[in-house]
Amino acid sequence: MALSKKRRPVVLITGRVIAREPKQRYVADKPTGEVERYDVTLFQTAHATPDVRFPLASGLRIPEEGEQVVLIADCGESDEWGANFRAVRYATPDDIDSAAALLVREPVAAK
Repeated sequence: MALSKKRRPVVLITGRVIAREPKQRYVADKPTGEVERYDVTLFQTAHATPDVRFPLASGLRIPEEGEQVVLIADCGESDEWGANFRAVRYATPDDIDSAAALLVREPVAAK
């Protein structure tokens, strides 16, 4: 089942880093021995454990195990590997405030 049309939506994702695994670069299906990205596994309060890709080319700092992170990630999907998340940037206070404002808004009472 497709996540969406051929677009890469972005999401706010949070969690505590429980693992970080270096992933090799491949050229023509052969490993080069170089690290291309890190797959960072997060533990979320709902007990989900999503992996977020951190490509080294992005220049983002790779978080340490035990660190709590709040990220803006884009969502992708392939037939072979299914859904995936890729870190775009660390969330800013404005990102958090915008999301929080939507959560605390109370519904307007019907008159």
